[in-house]
Amino acid sequence: KPVMRLGTNASRALSRRLPLAVLILLALPARSVAEPSSGEPVASGSSSVLSPAHSLIAGVQPYIHEFWTVREGLPVNSVNVIRQTREGYLWLATFDGLVRFDGVQFTVFNRGNSDGLPSNRILDLLEGDDGSLFVTSEGGELARFRNGSFHAYSSDQGLKGPVSVLYGDSNGTIWVGTETGLFQVEGDRLVPRDMGGDAFVSAVHMDRFGTLWVGTRVDGCRRLQGGKAR
Repeated sequence: KPVMRLGTNASRALSRRLPLAVLILLALPARSVAEPSSGEPVASGSSSVLSPAHSLIAGVQPYIHEFWTVREGLPVNSVNVIRQTREGYLWLATFDGLVRFDGVQFTVFNRGNSDGLPSNRILDLLEGDDGSLFVTSEGGELARFRNGSFHAYSSDQGLKGPVSVLYGDSNGTIWVGTETGLFQVEGDRLVPRDMGGDAFVSAVHMDRFGTLWVGTRVDGCRRLQGGKAR
């Protein structure tokens, strides 16, 4: 279990490419973080500062800025996406593996130590309702991490074409857009959905009425209602 649980805002992708020198900037009010008593040393890599803009506002609490790099255990100083799972872990997608952070140390999953992980060059992450973590790579591969192991999707499981979009709707359904169409995750398989023909899916979104909108690279926008494209 993770030692530190971060705020729910950390569950969103904080950055597509964080700067090399600074990987994670946590803006947590100081009163929500245990501060050392007077005379106690502050941990290396951490500092409590009040930004110049906020210093003019009476009563504003200072913010804690913390930095992690390869010196603290990251495989590289470039992070593509950050997600927080329901267990409290932070997961980081990097170009040198998938990284899990428990608030104290980093655990790196890569092709050298994790069977089923198709690539080290991770682009996107998404948690499913069952706690599975879906992973996409720069090469368009798709894998699922569950119960400590990876399962890679291939043509045998229904995957057609490199993955371009990973989306979870409000009903808990995981949608996978590829260069050939749209697929729905059903267990260990991908089930194709009728798009009225092959299309390079570039965006997926479900509106408040439950209609699924699908953007394509060159064929405009389509909507799915009742399992059919309109």
